[in-house]
Amino acid sequence: MTGMRAAILGALGFGAVSMVVYGTVAFAGKWLYRNLTEAGAYGFWAALYLLGTPWLLGQLLVPSAKRRRYGFAFVLGFLAYAVGWVAPYFALRGKPGEIVAALVGPVLLAIVMAMTFRRPWTLPATAAVLVVGHGLGYFAGDFLNTSLKGPLGMVMWGVCHGLGYGAAIGWASRVWTADVAEAAGTANVRPSGGG
Repeated sequence: MTGMRAAILGALGFGAVSMVVYGTVAFAGKWLYRNLTEAGAYGFWAALYLLGTPWLLGQLLVPSAKRRRYGFAFVLGFLAYAVGWVAPYFALRGKPGEIVAALVGPVLLAIVMAMTFRRPWTLPATAAVLVVGHGLGYFAGDFLNTSLKGPLGMVMWGVCHGLGYGAAIGWASRVWTADVAEAAGTANVRPSGGG
């Protein structure tokens, strides 16, 4: 699978899950905040991502022999991402919190995935791609949400966030799980040793 195909499949898969998650924000967010608290609502949304993403992306992107390992690693990586997102966001709030969270969360996902698949040399490239893809998707979606307002704006935020971060996750997933010979030239993968 090429890096471009992996990015497209990642964008479509994570984009679909993200649209559902942001849809619950749009249509049930107030109820969730009121009944689960702010932290509980974020936990619920993280759980939705964890229910759909590892299986869906595993089916779309990962060779069958590595799917179980990928699913386990993605759950751990996404939990690290979620903590890396909410901690700065809750501490700093507003745009400063979002900016720091958009840097920390994706890097933590990259660290967990690169280490799980024993590909530490991929970390600089995959972390950079995840930060950029996440940031572009998240902040473009934020712009649309602010412009469109209401449920449509929130759902479009989810679509943008999902497409941007999903494309990055798709590309990075190929780098983390591909055979060394297959991934040569992608993310400075060493042609021997490692994984």
